[in-house]
Amino acid sequence: MPVKLVNTIRTKKGFGEAVAQRFATPKSVASAQGFIRMEVLINEKNHDYDEVKICTNWDTKSDFNAWFTSEEAVNTHKRVAKEEDSPMLGNDVSIYEVKYEHYPAVPAK
Repeated sequence: MPVKLVNTIRTKKGFGEAVAQRFATPKSVASAQGFIRMEVLINEKNHDYDEVKICTNWDTKSDFNAWFTSEEAVNTHKRVAKEEDSPMLGNDVSIYEVKYEHYPAVPAK
């Protein structure tokens, strides 16, 4: 069953764009088995912090788990965790089963 993972990152106010920019270039995740796509969303409306959502879609939860526990993914996340003066305040990860998807009935012109 397809899944969507949403990593919601809270950053210090004014740092959301810089954190989002880190995801502008595809990394190892883009070639992982079962990876479908990534979306990077930003919300700067909160007065106390910015919010960046990293949304990835996968064919199965086990495909995601295989990538997430891979050496490359683990090392990438270690580097981020060790940064001093990090603008990141915290994060939450949610996993959703994709029940339904709808696409345009007629391709856009």
